[in-house]
Amino acid sequence: MIRKGTILYALALLMSVNAYSQSLHLTKQEEKTLSEHRNEISTHAAFLSEDAFAGISSKYKFHAQQSAQLRRYCDMRELKKYIHNYLETDSQLRYTEKERIDSVFQDSINAILIPYNHQISGPTISLALLMSESLKVSKKHQEKLMNKALDFARRLKKNPYTDIKKEEISILRKNLTAKQLETVIDEKNNVQAQVKAKRAWEALEQAGVSRELDSLPQVTRAHLYYLIEMRYWDLYVGDNEVRDHNLQDLYRNKPKIIKMYEALDEKKRIQEKKEKSVGVEYSW
Repeated sequence: MIRKGTILYALALLMSVNAYSQSLHLTKQEEKTLSEHRNEISTHAAFLSEDAFAGISSKYKFHAQQSAQLRRYCDMRELKKYIHNYLETDSQLRYTEKERIDSVFQDSINAILIPYNHQISGPTISLALLMSESLKVSKKHQEKLMNKALDFARRLKKNPYTDIKKEEISILRKNLTAKQLETVIDEKNNVQAQVKAKRAWEALEQAGVSRELDSLPQVTRAHLYYLIEMRYWDLYVGDNEVRDHNLQDLYRNKPKIIKMYEALDEKKRIQEKKEKSVGVEYSW
């Protein structure tokens, strides 16, 4: 069922709405056009708003309590855009204005979605925003992080291959304490570190060399080792000298499980290389 009544409510909100980065009041010309074609515009805009919200719901995660706000943004955006179908302007001006409206409202929508959907902006800054309350990040620093996350989102939308890693860690260093940043990075990498630690232990078990080891403390040490390794790669992106210095210290103090796992891996590579070499010799 199309929510025409909600569209009319959106009209009222447009009179005072403050989208994330700037206002989107109706201009006098837009108000005049809407008053002349209110029923037609509201009906068509309602269909477009329903489709827009359905698209967001199918692609992204968001907190249930934010559903109503996302719907309102869709309602207001589509209503304002549809008004321009009735203005006496050429197609290029109409297209440009709709693009502008889309851009401003997209910031407001992304401000809701970014913490829960790390593919929209940088993954670490997105997680930092999601964890900001529990980490007790000040509102001032949250706002700075969100503004930068929105900037990343705009740039990535234009070019998904844009490399933002150095900028991302830079803005995080400026707005989080060292401990807060470490916590965010470790949380981002936690599952991957667990998977790698489990893989190492299973490899030792399969090779029959794990009997003298206690699995729980060894897997815990491997998990911590991988967390720290990935933390250094994230923290010192673009600063190879500092990263390598920290990694060397880490590598000099590898837990036993990691040493054994890497030895197994090296043995496997040597064996595969020998088999390949023999295969080449007899290929004639």
